[in-house]
Amino acid sequence: MPATVQFAIYRDYEASRQRANNAIVALLAGSALAAHTLKLTEGSSRLLPEIFPAVPHIEYFNLRPDAAAAVIGSAGPHLATVTVPYALAIHEDFVKQCIDWIENTHGITLAISRNDVNTGNMHETVREIVPSLHPASGSVDLELFHLYRQMRNCHIHRGGRATSTLHDQEVGLSAEARVRWYDLTGREAGTLIVDGRAEYCLLDVFAIFAITKELGREINLLLRTGLSPSQWAEACVDDYCQETARTPKSNAWGRGLIGYARYRYEALALKKRVLFEAAARKGVWPDSNRLP
Repeated sequence: MPATVQFAIYRDYEASRQRANNAIVALLAGSALAAHTLKLTEGSSRLLPEIFPAVPHIEYFNLRPDAAAAVIGSAGPHLATVTVPYALAIHEDFVKQCIDWIENTHGITLAISRNDVNTGNMHETVREIVPSLHPASGSVDLELFHLYRQMRNCHIHRGGRATSTLHDQEVGLSAEARVRWYDLTGREAGTLIVDGRAEYCLLDVFAIFAITKELGREINLLLRTGLSPSQWAEACVDDYCQETARTPKSNAWGRGLIGYARYRYEALALKKRVLFEAAARKGVWPDSNRLP
């Protein structure tokens, strides 16, 4: 994977995605630790609030250790039911922010109304407004993104009952997407609908973060190749202005801009001339012909 451009929206996305991933992993580790601890009380007929009175909110888990262990052991699919919409929401916010940024900052007009952009068409919208070397049909991870999107819809809008749209999405998966799905979840794609219901498994928790991570990188590369150096230079200047305390138009400010471009925008190899032409257009550098 080529180096990513660390522009502000992407940095925020990566941080949000990492925080969410860490929180979910913490829940998984916590449940594993709880299950391990409950082995020490195996066979007890006492309730958990009696055994662990100092644990906050333990009264809401008013079960015997064996029953509690069974609940914890079967919590994976329920955690996935919560995690998948969470991860999709973080990714949706990132993609829509990118679309807004492209449209508002670079004057590129969407072919559809901004209000009509949703999780079902947002990746395709980016590909339409930012031409690149990527195929218009999308990637394997985009196929699986739409599969998870349909699974999410089943659980949010239909109580988990599978829709014909989800079935069609699964049937239409490419061979490469099926291999990727199996590698991530350890199950065949055809097993995600059981007795008419969309069924998650524990590994879906990790799969959804892996898929959105790769899609985020794909969009980063899409923008890297689709926007011009002058457009990226303006983005770098805007970004730098938000973070630096140096005085605009000063030599120190100019040297800082060069370092910032090398640090955050290294993947673009922006030339100094292009950077300071952008800074002059933004009114934070006196003359595009003057270099620090």
